[in-house]
Amino acid sequence: MDGSNYVLNINVGGTKYTTYLSVVKKYPESHLSQMFPEDTSLWRRDDDGNVFIDRDGHAFRYILNYLRDGDVILPYRFAEFDLLLKEADFYGLVNLKTEIRKLMSVRKHVVIITEGTGTFHKTAYSSKVALVVEGTRNISEELKDHFKGGFYGSEEKCRSGLTKSFFNVNFRGSISVFLLRRGFKQEMSSPLTFAIDI
Repeated sequence: MDGSNYVLNINVGGTKYTTYLSVVKKYPESHLSQMFPEDTSLWRRDDDGNVFIDRDGHAFRYILNYLRDGDVILPYRFAEFDLLLKEADFYGLVNLKTEIRKLMSVRKHVVIITEGTGTFHKTAYSSKVALVVEGTRNISEELKDHFKGGFYGSEEKCRSGLTKSFFNVNFRGSISVFLLRRGFKQEMSSPLTFAIDI
């Protein structure tokens, strides 16, 4: 069977999709690919003759687009990462699972507090605390506004999308309390790291 020309109608949990057989068999080792053996009589079908897969129909949209284009494209503020990861795991799509985990890791606001010659320092700042902020919301700006007396007025970009701001070391505890009250949770103690989901 020529999978590149074979049009496949799929019913995933009640949601209908149409694609080429070659798309769902893009990764031969995957469970999804193995659902479509050469012997088409083994394919599970619904009453209308569509191949039936008893999984989440909405999530399959993103699975299918990934198979077509090789990209994970999700709507703004997508909130079903756990579900999508579970579906990718069920279909045995290892590369897709990796991409989803990457997206999950950056869908957070992270604040890393270091002192002296900490992780993100190029030189020693014995009397300063560096706040390394990553995420779409500029927590650094809010902190500078709240701790006006402690901000050194120096800031630099480090890595992609990260901002480093310098505060008086005496503000370390106060900054931690500020973040916790804003809903951040401490994820690491060394370096001191706080994060909040977007």
